[in-house]
Amino acid sequence: MGFMAYAKQTFSNSVVAVYEFGFRPEEPIHGSFVVSLADPSDWHVFGADRVPRTAEVTYRKGAALFGESGEWPLWISFNS
Repeated sequence: MGFMAYAKQTFSNSVVAVYEFGFRPEEPIHGSFVVSLADPSDWHVFGADRVPRTAEVTYRKGAALFGESGEWPLWISFNS
């Protein structure tokens, strides 16, 4: 069985990028994660004590795309 997740950038400035994430764009979001632009390994899920899998896989794919292009993408999708 496959796993799908997506994230949509909802805010970005010179300090952070913020994404809403979930299973599919047409479904309710699971939450938001925040990435430091100064240190992309510094990220967290806003207001949560745990990191849902949908956040983890979309963050990792976004970080890989950032590593290739130097910019955080507006949309991130993950399929396994």
